[in-house]
Amino acid sequence: MRDYQTATGIINAAGKVDIKRTVVSPRYYLSGAAFLVGFKGDRSLLVQIHQALKTPHWPPCKYPGKTNHSLLEIFRHT
Repeated sequence: MRDYQTATGIINAAGKVDIKRTVVSPRYYLSGAAFLVGFKGDRSLLVQIHQALKTPHWPPCKYPGKTNHSLLEIFRHT
């Protein structure tokens, strides 16, 4: 997926801030990818990670036509 950000008041090559100049910065993001992460360590830390995954501060993004697969499936058997 391609997106962009804009920045105004950037520092130019001479090291001075140019308030009137706006720069467009293209960004590319992965979409439709799946990742597997393994955790190893102290049990109390793993419990904290498990709780954080069960109740995220920000919910996963939902895009039309896409399905969100929960990482919590790997913790259901612990």
